[in-house]
Amino acid sequence: MKITENRAITVELSQEMRERAAAVLALATERSDTRKIFRVIRAASASLEGLIWSEDEIKERDEAIENFDGSMQAMVYYTIKNLEAYQISNWMELFDREGDADEF
Repeated sequence: MKITENRAITVELSQEMRERAAAVLALATERSDTRKIFRVIRAASASLEGLIWSEDEIKERDEAIENFDGSMQAMVYYTIKNLEAYQISNWMELFDREGDADEF
C-alpha cells in the first residue's frame, strides 16, 4: 500500500503555522514595545520624584495647616472678645459725648 501525501493538508498546516508564528512574533514585539514604554515612564518618573511629596511632607503640611487654622480661630475669638469689651467700655463714652464722636 502506497501512502500518498496530501498537499492541501500540508499547505493548510503550513499556513496555520505561519499565522501562529506571526501572532507569537507580534505578541513578542508588543511586549518588547511595552517594556520600552515602561522604561521610558520609569525614567521620566524618576525625574519627577522631587515634585511629588512624601508621606512625611504631607503629614508636615497637614500639621502646619491645622496649626494655622487653630491660630486663626483663636484670633477670631479674641478679636470678638476684645470688640465686646471695647463696646461695653469705650463705645458708650464715645456716644455719650455729643459732637465729640466726629473727631474720631
